Amino acid sequence: TGVSAILGPMKDPWVSARIDKGMVVVNIGNEHILAALVKGRKVWGIYEHHTSLMDPSKLSEHLNRFRKGELSNHEIWEEHGHGCETLDKVQDVGPFPYTTITGPRRKDFMPLEGHWAAPFGDMMLTGCFGLVEAVTWKLSQK
Repeated sequence: TGVSAILGPMKDPWVSARIDKGMVVVNIGNEHILAALVKGRKVWGIYEHHTSLMDPSKLSEHLNRFRKGELSNHEIWEEHGHGCETLDKVQDVGPFPYTTITGPRRKDFMPLEGHWAAPFGDMMLTGCFGLVEAVTWKLSQK
């Protein structure tokens, strides 16, 4: 479901108009927060933490450091999160200036700045649209 949560927002017009400039895509789920650094059709970093261990301020600080390639996997593990990894040249590719937010618990993190993705007007179907986006990407490679 994680890949679907990251790809689903690509079907939102606001996101699709900006994805080539770089974006932090955030899914705030019931149990986990998943974020990815995406530019065009490439994922440059991935982050996962427990929703219950985060608050808006802490998540904002994590995402700001993540987008710069400054957040370490070790640090997230020490906080009992699942991890954080970025590709080696992420700092050269950044700055990933935009943020889009989806997921069933995003209202709990309202102070977090970013566009609330709602592909085709329905945030709760973001994962379904993410599956469609994955197939579209795969078929375009042939």
